Amino acid sequence: VGWTTDLGLGPYLRRSYSTDRYNLWPVAHGERVYASNGLELACFEAATGRAAWRSGEPRGWEDWRESERGSEFFGGADPEFAWIEPALGAGVAVAALQVPWRDQENDSFQHIRIMRPTPERRLFGFDAQSGERLWSHEPPRDWDGESGSFAERMRVAGPPLVDAGRVYAPFCRMRGRIEYHVGCFELDTGRLLWSTWVVSGQGELNMFNRYLREFCAAPLAWSEGRLIAQTNLGVVAALDPDTGEALWSASYDSIQQSAVRGMGEQRRPTVWRNAPPVATDGVVIAAPTDASELFVLDAQDGHRLLALPHGRFGWAKAPGAYPSVLLGADRDGVWLGSAPDSRSGPGLIGRWTRDGGWRAGGALQAAWARPTRNEDDDAPRARLCGDLLLVPSFEGPEWLDARTGESRAVAPDGWDRRATGNVLVAGEQLYSLSGAQLAACLDWNALLERALARLRGAEPGRAVDELLSLREQRARSLAGRGRVEDALAELGRAHRDLAGAPAAARERAPRERLETLALLEAEWLAGLGRADEARARLKDALATASSPRRRLELELTSFALIPTDRRDEREAALHALSQLPGDLTMPAAALARHAEEIYGVALGLPPAQQPAGDMPLALATWRALMRAAAARGRGAHEAALVALQDLLLSPQAEPDLAALELWPSVARNMRELASGGAAKLPANYEAAAEAELQSLGEDPPVDALLALGRRHPLSSAARRARLDLCTAWQRAGDIGRLAELARELRSNGAAPDADERVVLRALGAAAGANGNAALASALERLIGGASAAPTAAADSAAAQPLAAAHPARLDGPLDARVELDLPSRLLGRFRTPTTPGGGTDEPARAARELALVWRNGRIEAWSDQSSSDPVWVASLYSETPPQSTLVAADRVCLALDATLVGLDLSSGELAWRARVDEESELALCAVDGVLVATALANSTAFLSGFDARSGALLWQATSRERQPWRRPIAGDGKLALLAWSQTDARLLVFDALRGAHLGEFSLGVPLDGRGADESWIEAGRVCIPRFRGSRPADSALVRGFSLQDGSLAFALRPEGGAELDALIEYAGERTLVTRMGRGPDPDPNGALLAFSARDGTARPLLRLRYDERVIGAWGSSTLHVDVPFVCVFQAGAKLETPVTLVELSRGVRWLQRLPIAADDLDWEGMPAPLVGARGVLVAWRVDGRDGRARRLCLSLYDRDSGASLWQGALEGPAADFRDLDWTAVGGSVLATFDEQRFHTWESHR
Repeated sequence: VGWTTDLGLGPYLRRSYSTDRYNLWPVAHGERVYASNGLELACFEAATGRAAWRSGEPRGWEDWRESERGSEFFGGADPEFAWIEPALGAGVAVAALQVPWRDQENDSFQHIRIMRPTPERRLFGFDAQSGERLWSHEPPRDWDGESGSFAERMRVAGPPLVDAGRVYAPFCRMRGRIEYHVGCFELDTGRLLWSTWVVSGQGELNMFNRYLREFCAAPLAWSEGRLIAQTNLGVVAALDPDTGEALWSASYDSIQQSAVRGMGEQRRPTVWRNAPPVATDGVVIAAPTDASELFVLDAQDGHRLLALPHGRFGWAKAPGAYPSVLLGADRDGVWLGSAPDSRSGPGLIGRWTRDGGWRAGGALQAAWARPTRNEDDDAPRARLCGDLLLVPSFEGPEWLDARTGESRAVAPDGWDRRATGNVLVAGEQLYSLSGAQLAACLDWNALLERALARLRGAEPGRAVDELLSLREQRARSLAGRGRVEDALAELGRAHRDLAGAPAAARERAPRERLETLALLEAEWLAGLGRADEARARLKDALATASSPRRRLELELTSFALIPTDRRDEREAALHALSQLPGDLTMPAAALARHAEEIYGVALGLPPAQQPAGDMPLALATWRALMRAAAARGRGAHEAALVALQDLLLSPQAEPDLAALELWPSVARNMRELASGGAAKLPANYEAAAEAELQSLGEDPPVDALLALGRRHPLSSAARRARLDLCTAWQRAGDIGRLAELARELRSNGAAPDADERVVLRALGAAAGANGNAALASALERLIGGASAAPTAAADSAAAQPLAAAHPARLDGPLDARVELDLPSRLLGRFRTPTTPGGGTDEPARAARELALVWRNGRIEAWSDQSSSDPVWVASLYSETPPQSTLVAADRVCLALDATLVGLDLSSGELAWRARVDEESELALCAVDGVLVATALANSTAFLSGFDARSGALLWQATSRERQPWRRPIAGDGKLALLAWSQTDARLLVFDALRGAHLGEFSLGVPLDGRGADESWIEAGRVCIPRFRGSRPADSALVRGFSLQDGSLAFALRPEGGAELDALIEYAGERTLVTRMGRGPDPDPNGALLAFSARDGTARPLLRLRYDERVIGAWGSSTLHVDVPFVCVFQAGAKLETPVTLVELSRGVRWLQRLPIAADDLDWEGMPAPLVGARGVLVAWRVDGRDGRARRLCLSLYDRDSGASLWQGALEGPAADFRDLDWTAVGGSVLATFDEQRFHTWESHR
C-alpha cells in the first residue's frame, strides 16, 4: 500500500456496529484520482495521496454537528444498493452530493420507526484542476420541498455519466409512488437540456405508508450510441442521448413485495445487488435489484431474448451458493460475483457461458466458479479488468484469469486491511475505496528500480525527487503498519541512493525533500524514546536548510524535543530562533504544541479565552511569548515583564496583537507582574514613553495616542493620553470610539481595573448623553462597585414587554376592521416613552401603547389611537420576517440575517444599522441597555454586544469551546450560555456590559434543549427547569446555579412525584405548572406554584386535577403574560367545558362554561386568552370531526364577574389554520393565522 487517506464522515462511513460499507467508487484521470463520500468531492495526487483540493460540503451542513448528522440525515441511506461515484470529462468533475434538507422528520414510538428522512442528493460541477465550483443544482436554503426547477426539485438516484460535453443522471421523486426520470445537462454550466419520465413504480413502505430507505437506481450505461436506463422499477429503457426520446422500453415482473405484517421496516426479498447493465455484441444484459432473473435484451428494439432465473447460476460443487452481482459480459458468457450483505446464502464468483452465444439455443453452464471465503462475505465486489478478474478481500486482492478462473497473482505479505475496498485500475496504480478511506497500491520494487535507472541517466535531478518521494511513501506505509524500524531503514536507504549523484542532491527540490525525511525520522525516533538521536538528525539537516521557513520548521521540531527541565538548552534554542526573520509565520503544528505555554502560562488565558488554534502567528510574537512563559516558569518576573514589553514594541508582532486582540491580555499581565513590587519596569520605561508622547507634538492625532497607550500601557504618558481622549469623547457621537478603547483595556476579572474604569466612566457619560439611561446607570454601578442588583426598570430584558402594566380595554363586542391575506407575524406589544416638548418645533409626546407587526416586508406599529391603519410603517426590504425582535433603550431591534436594524420606537425611523460577521441565524437578548446578538455555528457561540440606542459595537466574545450551546439568556447584568448534555451540562457566563468572560462551569446534571431554552436568570442565579418527559428522569422541578461560581444554589423537589409541565412568566416572576405522570384522578394532582428564585421555594396558588390545563401554557414551554391572569380549562368535561380565570396573586376569580364538550374542542394552535382591563377574550375551536364544520369561536367575559359580554365565530376557510397568534392594544385586537393572514377587530361598548 503506497498511501491511504481519509475521506471524512459521510452516510456510508463504517460505524462501530456494522461492517465497512462499500458504496463508493473512485475515478482517475492523468495524475489525479477523485472520490466522493456523498457529502463532498475530493481530488488527490495519484503519486502521493496529498489532497489537491476538496470541494467542501453543500450549503447548510455547517449548521449540523457531525454527531447529529447520522441520526438526522443518514438513517435513510441504503448501504446495500447505493452507488456513489463521480464522473469526469472535459476538465469538469461532477458529483451527486447530499444537501441538508429532509423530506420528512425523524419520528419513532417505543423504538418503532415511523418515519425518517432519506438522502436528497443534487448534482454539482467543479473544475477538475482547481476544485472551483462551476455550478450546482442545490435548492435554496428556505426550499419548501415542491417548488423550483427540475434539477432543484428532483433527487439524484444514481451516479452521473459524462459524455461529449453532457451530463446524464437518473432522478426520482418519492411521493407515494416513485417517479423515475433521466436528465441531461450541459457539462460546463449545468443547464438542463432535456428530462424524460421513464416509469412510476412502488417502493417499500412501512405500515405508516412511509419510505424508510432511499431509492437507488442502477448507473446508466451505453449501448450502440444509446443511453440504457435500468430503473429497478420493472423497466429497462433505451433513450436517445440527444433528445431524451424513449427508443424502447422492456418491462419485467418485479419480485412481489412482502406484506406489511409487523410495525418495523419491511424489505423486499432480493437476489441481485445494484449494478449497471452491460452491453455486448448487440445485446443488453441486466440484473435489476427488483427482479429474480437475469435478462438478455436485444439492443435495437429491447425485445427479450432470455430471462434466466437466479437459481440457474449455481455450481454443483457448492450447493446452495449463488452469485449476486453482475460484473461483466461478452458475446457468449457472463461474469457474476458476490457482494456485501448478500441475503441469498453463501457467495459465489465465476463465469457462466451459453453455447453458441446469447442468441443461440445452447445450454447455460458454469465455465468455472468458486465460492467466496467466509471471512470475505462482507468484502467489496470484484471487478473485471480486461482478461483479469480482480477479487478484493481483507487478506489482499487476488488476480484471477477471467476465462479460466486460475489464480494469476496474490497480494504481498503484510497487506494493509485499511486498503480493502472497491477497486479501480488506472495505469500502474490500483486504487481501493471503502466507506472511510482511499488507498493506492504500488509495485515498489518496479518503481524503485525505474527511479534508480533514471538517476544514472541524463536527468538525475528529476530522478532524485522521484526516488525520495518513493522512499518517503514506502517508509510512511511501513510506519503506518507499526514497522517503525523498517521505516527508518528505508529512510537510510534514501541517503545511500544519493551518494551516486551528489550534485543533483544539492538542488533545491531534493534538499526540501530530504528535510521532510529528516522531520519524519526525528518524529519516529522520538516515538521510540531516542530524542537525542532525533535532534542530531535535525542538526544535520539544519546545516543545509533550503530556506528560512524550512529552517524554522526544523528548529521548532528540535526545540519541542528538549525536556522542559533543561532550561539552558531551551533558552539557547530560543536564541537560535531569534536569528530568523521575525515575520515568518509559525507552523500550525508548533502553535498547537505550545498553545498552553504562550497563551496559558505567558498570558494566563484559560482555554475558553485562548485564540483558535488555526489563527496564524508570527515568529516574533511566538518567541516573545515563549520567553515570557519560560521566565514565569522559573519565577523570573522581571524577565517576563521585559519579554512582554518587547512584544508590545515589536513591529513584526503588531499585526498579531491587533488581529487576536491580545493588547488587553498583555497589558493585564504586565500590571499583575508590576503590582506589589514583584517586578520592576526597565529604568528607561517612563522616559521612553514620555519621549514618544513629546514627539507627537502639541495636537497629536488620535491614532498616535492610541498606539502610545498600546505600546507603553503602564506609563504615566499613556494614562494621560487616554484621559485626554476620554475627556474629549464624552459625547453621544463618540460611543463607538470609547467602546473600542474599552475593549483594548478590558481585563478578565469581574470588576474593571483603574485604567478601564476611566474609559467606562466616559462611555457611561456618552451613553447618557445619547439617551441610553439604562446603560449609563449600569456602568455607574459597575464603576462604583455597587453590590445591589439592577432594578427591573434598568434591566431591558426584564422590562419586556414594556406595556405589562397597561392592559388593553376589551370592554365590548368586537367588530372586524382589517382582513388581509398577506404574510404577517406579531412581534410584541410595547409602550413608547413620554417625551417633554422642546419648543414649538418639538411638542411633547404622551406615552402610547404599540403592537408591532411584520407584514409583507415591513414593520407596522398599531395603536389604540387607530384601529384601521398603523401609526407608523418602516420598510425592511426583507421577504422573510425578522429572526428575532425586541425593544431596548426605546429602539426596536431586529435581526435580519447577518444585519441588525434599530428603529425608533416612537416614529419608526431608522436609528442605526449594524453588521454581524457570522452568517448564521441570530438570536437577540438585551440587558442594561446592551443589545446582544448571538450566532451559533459549528457548536461555537459568537456574541456581539451593541449599545441598543446608537448601535455602536461595545464588545465581542466567543465561547471558544465547541459545545452544543443554546441561545443565551440575559439578566442581572450577565449573559449565560448553556450547553445541553445527557450527563453534564455546562454554563458559560459573561459580563453583559464589557463582554468579559466571568467563568465556565460544569453543572454535573443532565440538560436537554427544552430545559436550556426555557431557562432564565433571577436573583444572581441561572434557573434551569426540568420538564416532564425529559430523559434521563429527574426528580427536581427547577435547579438554580450561582452565576458567580456555578455551584448548586437550590434544587426544588416536588410533592408526591409531580412533574413540571410548563412555566408562566409575568413581570419577571415565574409560576410553575405541575401535574402527575398518571391518568385522570378525581383528586387534585397538579398545581400552580408561585416560584421564588431567591430561596428556591414554591408556594401553591391553585391545585389542579390531571385533566385541567392552562390555556396557552402547553407542555415544555413558557407562557409570557402581560397581566397576572391565566385561564384554566378542564379537558375531561363531558357536556360543557369549564373555564376558570385565575389571578396569579389571589387565585380563582370566576368560572364559566363553554357550551361544548371538551372532546369536541380543538385547542391545537390556540393562544392564551387576552386579558384586558375590563374583559377576557377566549379563542376556542370546534373540532371538524363527524361531518361538523370547523369553527373558530370567540368568547368575551367580564374580567371581574365572568359575565358573558359577547360571542362571535369564524367559519369556513377562515377557521382552517394551524396556529393563531394575537395581541390587544387599547380597544384593538390584532391576529395572524399561520403567519399568512392578518385580521384586526375593534372592541367597543
